[in-house]
Formats: sequence, C-alpha cells, structure tokens
Amino acid sequence: MSDAGDQATRPLFQAALDAFRRGDDARALRHCQALLATSPADRDALALRTNLAVRADDLDAAIAALSTLMQAHGEQPAWRRQLSRLFNRRGARRRKAAAGDNARADLRQALQLDRNNTDAWFNLALCERDAGNDKAAAEAVTELLRRQPADEDGRILGAQLLQTRSPAACLQQIRLLQRPALASEVLTIAAALDIAGDENARAAYAEVLRLAEGKRPAPLLRAELGQALALPAVVEDAEQLKAARQRFLEGLGELEERWDRDYLSRCEPSLEQLVWCNFKLAYQGENDNALQSRYGDLLRRPLLQWFPQWRDAPRPAGSGRQRVGLLSSCWRDCTAGHYFGGWVEWLASAGYDVYLYQLGPVRDGHTDALAAMASHFRFHDGDLASLATRIREDRLHLLIYPEIGMDARLLPLANLRLAHRQAAAWGHPSTTGLPEIDAFVSCAAMEPADAASHYRERLLTLPGIGVNYVAARPLAGHPATLPDEPRILLPHSLFKLHPDNDALIADIAARIPDAAFLLFRERYPAWNQRLAARLRKAFSEVGMNADKRLHWLSPMSRPDYLSVNREADLMLDALHWSGGNTSLDAFAAGLPVLTARGALMRGRQTAAMLEMMDLGECVAPADKLAEAAERLLNDREQLSSIRERVARGRQRLFGSNRARDALLAHVERLVGNN
Repeated sequence: MSDAGDQATRPLFQAALDAFRRGDDARALRHCQALLATSPADRDALALRTNLAVRADDLDAAIAALSTLMQAHGEQPAWRRQLSRLFNRRGARRRKAAAGDNARADLRQALQLDRNNTDAWFNLALCERDAGNDKAAAEAVTELLRRQPADEDGRILGAQLLQTRSPAACLQQIRLLQRPALASEVLTIAAALDIAGDENARAAYAEVLRLAEGKRPAPLLRAELGQALALPAVVEDAEQLKAARQRFLEGLGELEERWDRDYLSRCEPSLEQLVWCNFKLAYQGENDNALQSRYGDLLRRPLLQWFPQWRDAPRPAGSGRQRVGLLSSCWRDCTAGHYFGGWVEWLASAGYDVYLYQLGPVRDGHTDALAAMASHFRFHDGDLASLATRIREDRLHLLIYPEIGMDARLLPLANLRLAHRQAAAWGHPSTTGLPEIDAFVSCAAMEPADAASHYRERLLTLPGIGVNYVAARPLAGHPATLPDEPRILLPHSLFKLHPDNDALIADIAARIPDAAFLLFRERYPAWNQRLAARLRKAFSEVGMNADKRLHWLSPMSRPDYLSVNREADLMLDALHWSGGNTSLDAFAAGLPVLTARGALMRGRQTAAMLEMMDLGECVAPADKLAEAAERLLNDREQLSSIRERVARGRQRLFGSNRARDALLAHVERLVGNN
C-alpha cells in the first residue's frame, strides 16, 4: 500500500481491486483512473492500472503505467523484467505490422531492461533479418543461444541466416536440432543450399530425413532426391564436375533400387513430395538425354502409383475451338515471360482457345497484359494437385510448357498426362526426359545435325529465334566507373562458366596485356570465391596476375547494365552454354559478341543469331577464340564496322512471321494427333 497520507483514496483503490478480482474491468478502470487523477504516483493504483492494461492487451497503456511506477518508486528487478516483456510484445506486434523501426526500438529497449530476455533477442533477430541486416540478426541469435543453448527456434533462425554467408556453419546448427516438427524448416534450408549448388546441400537433406525419421507417412522423397542427386553450381575444377556427375549417376541407381511399390506405398501421396529439379545438370556441357530420361522414369513411378486416375489422357473438348494451354511460373516480367509471351498472341490470333496458367505467387503487369490476350487466365498459388485437376477439367487439346527446369514445381506436373498432347520449349534448353512430354520445340538454326539424339521428346524446330522477342531498349544508365579499354564483358551467371572457359580467358589476357575483363558478383560468396580462384590459377599458368585484370561489378539496375554493354568493346560468350538474353541485350546495345559453336543447342544460340545477322566472322572454333579476340581488339576499325553491322542487322532477329507460321503448323499437327 502507498503510505500517502490521504487515507480517503484507500476505499477507492479497494473498490477498484474488488472489481478487478470479479472480472469487472470497466468498473475497476474507472476507479483506478479516478484514484490516479488525484494521486498520479500511487504505487498500488499504478500496479493495478498495469495489470488492467495487460489483461486488456493494451500494451501502450501497460508500458506507460509500469514506466511511471518505476520512475516514482524505483526500478525493482521484477518490474524491469515485466517491462522488458511488455516492450518485447509490442515490438513483435509492430514487426508483424511492418513498423520495423519502431519494432527495433521497442526490442532494444526490452534488452536494455533485461539482457536475458531471450524472446526479445529472437524478435530482434527477426527484425534485423527483415531489414536485410543479416550480420546484426546473426549477432542477436548468438546472444540468444549463449543464454539459452537448447532454443531450437533460435537455432533454426541462425541456420537460415547462415545459409548464404556460411553454409558449413549453417549445417552445424541444423545438426544440433532434435525436434521432428522442424524437418520442414530444414527442408527449406536444404533446398536453398541445393539451389546454390553448395556442397553441404546433401548433408542438409540427410538431416531432414533424420528429423523426420519416425514420422509416418514416412520418407520425404523430396529430401531423398536432394540427398542423392544434388549437384554443384560453380565447381572448383573439371575433376569436381566429373565426380559430381558420377555421384548423380550413383544416386539415381540408389533411388531406382529403393523406390519399389512397397516403399512408395508408405509415402505421403503428394505432388509436393516430388518438387525437385536437376537444373544444374544442363550446365555441365554434356548430352543429358540418358540421365534426364532415367530421372523422368524414376519420377513417374510414384505418380503412377499414387494417382492412377491421371494415368490416361483426358478427352479433349469435342466442340468449339481447339484448346491450347500454356503453363509456367514465368508469365511475368522476366526473360522467359518476354521470350515466349508472343506465343500467346500468335495462338490467339490464329483462332485457338488459349488457356494461360500462371503458377504463383508472382504476378505483375506483364502477367496481366498476357492474360488479356488469352481466352482464359488461371492464376494458381495453391497445392499442385488442385492445379492438375483444374487443367484436366479444361480438356485441352495441347498443353505447352515454355520451360521445364526453371521452376521445380513443374516437374511432377509435366510428368502427368494433363492434356491430350503435351510439349515443352527451350526456355530451359535441355531435354526434359519426361515420358509424358510428346514434343520439344526448339530453333532449327541453333540445333546440330544430330540434335534428335539429344532429346527424349520428338524434336520440332522453328526458323529464326522462334519467338517475337522485344529487344532491350538501350535505356540511359550510370554504371560504376569502368576500367580503361579494351573492355571484355563476361556477363554470364557464374554457374554458366564451365571450367573450360578458364584457359580461354587466360589466353586472351596473355595476348592482350591491357584487357580488362568485366564480371558480375553473385549473391553467393562461395561462387565468387571459387571462380576467382579458378581464374587466378589459369592466369598464373600464363604468367599473368588475375586480380589486376578481373573487374568484379556489383549487381546493378537494368539501365546501368545496358550502359555497361554500350561501353564495353567486346562480349565473350561462354563455352557450352551460350548467351540467349545476354546476347540479345548486347546486340541491342550494339556490342559485338564473340562465340564458338558448341555441340549442343544450349551452346549454339549466339552463333545462330550472329549468322542471322551476317556476322559469321564473330563465330570461331573454341581453340581459335583467343586469336579472334586478339585480332578484333587490335583492329579498332574492324570492331567499329562490326558494331555498325550489329546495329543494322539486329532487327532480323525479331518479329519473324516464318517462326509464327511454323509454330502454328506444329500446333496444328499436335492437336490433330499427327
């Protein structure tokens, strides 16, 4: 009780307390406020006011009352801890309301009051992560785990924060987890490591299976796929690439042996179980038909067993216009969306009933523009089985996947018979290997003579680049200061740079001592470090210092990137995986591209484009590329002439009616069962 001399307030406090105990909070609050109006520092009234606010979930009032109590009567440890908990609750609430700065202020105040408030450390880590401050978030998690080492929510958050910066440390955190319910969280981390091509991905998938052990329906097939088949992205050398391919082959054999009918009968029959893709296999520079086909057959086993109702093709609609569907998650502002968006218009203008399916969650203005061209638009951001059902109910004559491989969710869908006929295109230019894909649409000029042997599907080709692609506009930009000429642009994603490129780049450096090579840093530090180490070794073998010649540019806006293209002297194409969109961007900026014609379509795209523009002198055998680069960069007059010819000839790549007519002819044959 307060020892204030005014005993007249005591009956008022007692009435408030009695009402509070009866649950009549409204009456208790009126009495309490009346008391505080005459005695603002009354200890008991402030304590009761705090409790009333807490019970009403009025955190602002609770914090104000308890703060006043502490100012008037001293900061007792129990009060500090309670006030810390209140600031933490308000900070967590503000974070969910996207009031990040206010949330962080509350959480820091909570920790100033009580450094052992582990909930506040956790919520502060979430706030810092939301703001992109991963280092500060990791520091908060470290403080949390120092005080509460067994906190598994803290460990999983720590693992998430480390998955890009330090995958090995991320794996260490995962291995300490014991709660089976965290298996799905670990699966998400393992998938992220897998996408990054990190060597710890397989071990992370193994931890998913460890945590899920004893939970039935049992094996998480998605984790099994990753553990057996995960591939590196940027490899250390050709030997690592060879070993990875051998491990992939062995992993396929293990899964083929394990996935029998009995084993699959104990699994959860879900399409999401099979959301995994061997995307990086295609960047290894070899014919993947056999491996992709084995993978397609493996994936087909559980689908046939779990979903026998989808084994046979649905009967296409028997009246009205022929129905053609296009399914992707790329009907948006991205390379594939712009590349193949013109097909929607081509099919609609030819009289087909066009069904456009966008697999969410992303949707933007380009999505809406394409949806307006289609007869029917389906946006889907739910489970895959309901989408499969919806597509079958649309009774399509033909379903086209412009790319299979960019989004792993498409793999189980594309290995079902959702339409009478099904086809894929070269948005990811490699055979799907899936038995339910009838045809693969590619570009004739980009395919070698033995192209049919590279595909499980029936190969259909188009003239030109096969699409009505809108060339990049050379928007004004302001890139970072570039080194002096000559500037050789290497704009490719680092996982596209096969080790065979290293000696080529080093050879060019030895021939052209002043050349500056422009590369772009990736979000994964290991990629940058691994490629830099490879190039240092290759440069040292020709007596050159790579660090003086390699200029790493940070990610930049599209206008700035196109400005780099305009200011460069030459783009060097990647061996085995040539530029598609990167080459078109270069041509739009008037930049000459030097390339070799690879053995597979994915290594021949730029060569075909150059020849369409009558620039065959920019295509050379791989072992002659360094010599060709030296000749071009030492002859500024010829280089200037090629720039002018690029500017004049690039329009030949776009808007081809021949490609439209050829696509429509292929579609007609497919829907006509030929």
